[in-house]
Amino acid sequence: MQDSGLVEFASHSWDLHRGLAGNPTGSLEPAATTHAYLPGHGYETDAIWIERVRSDLERNSALLEQRLGRRPRAIVWPYGRYNDQTERIARELGMPIGLTLDSGRKELAGPIGRIRRLLVDGNPSATRLARLVRQLDDAPTVRFVQLGLDRLADCSDAESERRLRQWLERIRALGVETVVLGAYVQPGASGRIEAVYFPNRILPMRADLLNRVAWSIATLTQARVYAWLPADGFALDPTPADPDAREQVGDLFEDLGRAVYLQGLLSGSSTSGGTLEAVGDRAARLAERTRAWQPQLRTALRVDAQRGGPSPGQVPVLLDLHDYLLVQARPDDDARVQAGALAAIRSVAGAAARTLIALPAPAGSAARVDEQAQRLQRAGFPNLGVVGPDLDGSPEDLAALRRALSLRAQPAQATQGSGS
Repeated sequence: MQDSGLVEFASHSWDLHRGLAGNPTGSLEPAATTHAYLPGHGYETDAIWIERVRSDLERNSALLEQRLGRRPRAIVWPYGRYNDQTERIARELGMPIGLTLDSGRKELAGPIGRIRRLLVDGNPSATRLARLVRQLDDAPTVRFVQLGLDRLADCSDAESERRLRQWLERIRALGVETVVLGAYVQPGASGRIEAVYFPNRILPMRADLLNRVAWSIATLTQARVYAWLPADGFALDPTPADPDAREQVGDLFEDLGRAVYLQGLLSGSSTSGGTLEAVGDRAARLAERTRAWQPQLRTALRVDAQRGGPSPGQVPVLLDLHDYLLVQARPDDDARVQAGALAAIRSVAGAAARTLIALPAPAGSAARVDEQAQRLQRAGFPNLGVVGPDLDGSPEDLAALRRALSLRAQPAQATQGSGS
């Protein structure tokens, strides 16, 4: 095949096309990008993980050189998974070309180390194949649920597993394609974030839950998983080298990317300080620390309608920094305040399609949430989600939430001046 001059062989690794235990419960995750969890020893260090990946790729390149007379100059990443560090290792081994499974159209000016490839399975029809190749499904309408992990952490291991299985069943039943998981323990009396749910260098870890739950959701429901982690509000002490603790927060966001399998990051301010532009810029910089480990990370910036929301002039600035805006509604929001925030977004061309509306859904509120969702769709906001839904609720409540989140539910025709 090589002698024909028509074929070039690439590396697919020696033994990275398999899963390794990525957390204490043994979830099998892609070997190239996972710091393996070793019972009795904890997680691999960066140094051990890097050496494992480097040795594997070197062994495969040496074999291809022995058989074919030349080393590969391209790596086709197993499962499409890679990060900044694996890219660097591949370049150092003479493989600057990388093929991924990243979604979206190939950008002509995109990096040669991140060439997108299309995984075709299931013998699609010609029409479906054409849609796949043209990437017409790359920007779906977003329907999501946002869940906190405190309920799983507050019970025994056995009960936590039972509740997680129930979550997975209910997520599938609701039909959502995105799940947002709180990455931190809800603040206590201090009002500051004092612990999180992933291994890190900065704050105490209450339980190693986030990656376990994120991986289960991504693999068993096929939903995208976002982590919700504010850009401020942490219980961190300043140091002479880091007087505002910003470097510590940056390290925390980097550790989030290293430790958790994610497709997205929701961030924003947990306080009322700073302009939206400053908060958006800060959140974007922190997301870059996470993206070093999760290159396909999408970002959403949380804004609070109760605090006025963005002005028409701020909307394009924020959307230059983030894939989405998330408008956080509250049960006690003044309807006029929320309507004003949404009107400002709607006044900017294309902004409504990149705005997520998060509706609080405490127990017993499912019918009201369904009504709100219908009004928002009539007002031109297709991307909706619920925060803190009662996944233990009655079948009637679950059905109402499913109607609110269903892409098949068609709201009545919008009328002039309709609002939310």
